[in-house]
Amino acid sequence: MLKDDGAYVIYNNIEYQLTGEDDGKVKIISHNSKDLNNGFALDKAYPMEGVFIKFVDRSEITAGYGIMNRCIYKGYKFQVIMESESGDKMLIHTCDQEVYKKLKFDMREPGMYQKR
Repeated sequence: MLKDDGAYVIYNNIEYQLTGEDDGKVKIISHNSKDLNNGFALDKAYPMEGVFIKFVDRSEITAGYGIMNRCIYKGYKFQVIMESESGDKMLIHTCDQEVYKKLKFDMREPGMYQKR
């Protein structure tokens, strides 16, 4: 299972996704309802998806890092967009027209090509 691309932080020894910054505080998200007991609140923008948010001081963050899922396919590096539920297939893409033509990718939109 791939982790979503994005920024992540360690807060209280737990990994959370970082989604923004406001007034010197960082906004972290959780998908675990148990975090409601740790000061998180239901994100009103995504109430049906079980997204919980919390603003914390930067000083409370012990580490931060970014994730960008990539793979090598036929000797070329690609961005991984998503993975099948079984984990045996990936949707990958490139903006490189030469690679797209050589490997017979489908055009997703102008300037973006993908292989399923």
